[in-house]
Amino acid sequence: YLKFIFFPPQCTNIYDYTIVYCGAPCYLSADPALGTFDWLFHIGTPVLLIFFSNLLLFIRIIWQKIKQQHRIDWGRQKRLVIQLGFISSLALLFASPAIIVG
Repeated sequence: YLKFIFFPPQCTNIYDYTIVYCGAPCYLSADPALGTFDWLFHIGTPVLLIFFSNLLLFIRIIWQKIKQQHRIDWGRQKRLVIQLGFISSLALLFASPAIIVG
């Protein structure tokens, strides 16, 4: 992978403005498997990691409250969910063009 990034094969970028993803790096066109690897580990994995870590964090907080038999203060939980949702949605918003096009 690093070989194709730092020492790309001899290729010329062809800028076709009629396609969606114009001007991709040479290593993506040299080997389709590298394109899949690049998308999977640089876009797909972080998005899934953000989604599942937020979900697990929220489930853990609710589970701790139930386990300790405390009354769930939804005002504080609402603040947590709003903050977590805002940060997650920002990350997903900035990754969405690459997800859609990729």
